[in-house]
Parts: sequence; structure tokens; C-alpha cells
Amino acid sequence: ASLREQPVYAQLPLAVRAYTYFEGPSEAEPNNSFAQANGPIRFSRDYSGRSLADGADPAYTKDFFSIRVTSPGTAAVELDTPSPDGQLQLFDSAFVRLDSVTVPPFRLSRSLQPGLYYVYVTTAINPNPNQQPYRLRVNFQ
Repeated sequence: ASLREQPVYAQLPLAVRAYTYFEGPSEAEPNNSFAQANGPIRFSRDYSGRSLADGADPAYTKDFFSIRVTSPGTAAVELDTPSPDGQLQLFDSAFVRLDSVTVPPFRLSRSLQPGLYYVYVTTAINPNPNQQPYRLRVNFQ
């Protein structure tokens, strides 16, 4: 008798992670700590926010966003603000600061491995209610 090849079928589990992204485009308060971070935010999309006027809760001058990296690459983080005073910081999931910029232009670039990261933004408090918002953008390659 001759042996013929017979197809073998198997069912394998497929793990798919679906993330719910923060679409913005404006920040959503409260986002004043790592635990309250808006995110994960999408790459190559503009997000905006503003520091509150004098007399406001100082906590609202801090904004946190999270980013989810799914493959190794480089994140380029940009903060455009009408104020020369501000900070842009990048943290890992253990809340360790990886990079920081405290003078314009507020730009940083960092090679990242897959994982969750946090972007911290603060700008000078401006009592002008017509203050232009800041613009935050994270590009990833």
C-alpha cells in the first residue's frame, strides 16, 4: 500500500490586543498625574491643551499623556507653546524620567522598546483667557 500525504488541520489561538486610544484633540482634565494620563494617544496627531489662569489649582498646570509602543523605534516628541517657559519630559512605565527639555525649542527624540511611556507637559500659567493652547505631537518611526 502506498502512503499519501494527508492534510493536517489545527486550531491555534490568536491573541489580538485592541487599544482604546484617546482621540482628543484637546486634553481632558483631570490629567495631572501618571494615573490620570490621557492616552494612549495616537502617533502623528496633534493634541492641545492649556495651563489655567492665575488662581487656578496648580495641579491643572501639569498635563500627562501616555503612548503605547508596539515595536522598537524612535519617538520624536514636539511641544509648541506660545510661552517660552515650559517643560517636556518622557517617562517609562516605571515612572523613570528618560529625557527632559526645559528651554525652547521643546523637542526630544528617543529610541524606545515596546511598552507604555508617559509624556509630561507644563507651560507657564497665563492669566489671558484668550491664550493660545499648546500643541503636542508624537511621531514614531
